[in-house]
Amino acid sequence: MTRKSRYLYVLSQLFPSILIDTFERLMIQAGFSNIDPKKYAGFMLLFTIISALVIGFVIWQFFPYSPLIAVGGAIAFLLIASGTFYFALYFTAESRAKKAEEILPEVLKIIAANIRAGLTVENAIWSVSKPEYGVLGEEIKKVSVSTYAGKPINEALVDMTKRLDSKLLERSIKLLVDGIRLGGEVANLLDEVAATVKSAKALRKEINNATLTYVIFIIFASIIVAPMLFALSLYYSETSNKIASQQAGKLNDPKLKSSKVISSGSPLASLAFQKKSADTITAEDIKVFSMSAIGITAFFSAMLIGLIQHGKAKRGIKLVPIFLPLALGIFLFVHEALLQAFKGIVR
Repeated sequence: MTRKSRYLYVLSQLFPSILIDTFERLMIQAGFSNIDPKKYAGFMLLFTIISALVIGFVIWQFFPYSPLIAVGGAIAFLLIASGTFYFALYFTAESRAKKAEEILPEVLKIIAANIRAGLTVENAIWSVSKPEYGVLGEEIKKVSVSTYAGKPINEALVDMTKRLDSKLLERSIKLLVDGIRLGGEVANLLDEVAATVKSAKALRKEINNATLTYVIFIIFASIIVAPMLFALSLYYSETSNKIASQQAGKLNDPKLKSSKVISSGSPLASLAFQKKSADTITAEDIKVFSMSAIGITAFFSAMLIGLIQHGKAKRGIKLVPIFLPLALGIFLFVHEALLQAFKGIVR
């Protein structure tokens, strides 16, 4: 073991064992079984810590009087980078499983046809261990290698389901294993399973189409309407503060102090007399709150869409890099548009 590997192993000890096991499972499902999960975890920790320190130092150079901003930026980058390492494995595993599900019905039909042609179940399964069958062909090739090494075909097939995170594949292989163990008509069984898999995929597509209206409503409400309303609220607050400041300036003018219009107790005049305190909510506070609320809303909207369309909230993570900048961009654009549209009215 090289010195670099030893350092990575030492750093990986800082992670709990359950997290290392999760990395190992995801790396196997993502097709990276040749990479040591402890090395991956150690590299992730080393990279994220060094990068977070560099980001924090750069932020501190721009905001030397606000160390909390530098610390917050470093922590935020640490969390984002760590999440990127994890979700890179997660979505790669999801992609491999999806590709396997797409070719699964055809592979099952080919195996059934080969069994009817006189091949044994083992040889029929080995006949589809070809590159043209994509991810599923690669995994069946591993099944063939394990079987040649002496492992029973049932166990080799079950091990394949652990390398692909697909419920459809897992249930199909379970039926196939039960058919082999019980000695039934495996060819007919495989045809029925292939038809069921196709029906399940068609049903999933229908569900996605049925929930498309909800997805569009969520996107419209959280990414478009909410930022526009927050921008309008911010503009109203800035305009109110500007008018109050102008009224206060007029009241302090000696020439206008005796004016009946200003001293008549109008709402703007009374607003101008109010003194700012530490608890006063300013336009800058509203802007910070608005951007925070928009970010949180965009994040959970992406999670909700992932839950609706795929049944897993984590599948919506890949929408966050799209929703978040889009929502904040609409907020800033609408706010600037309001300022430019009414700059001639309120000065």
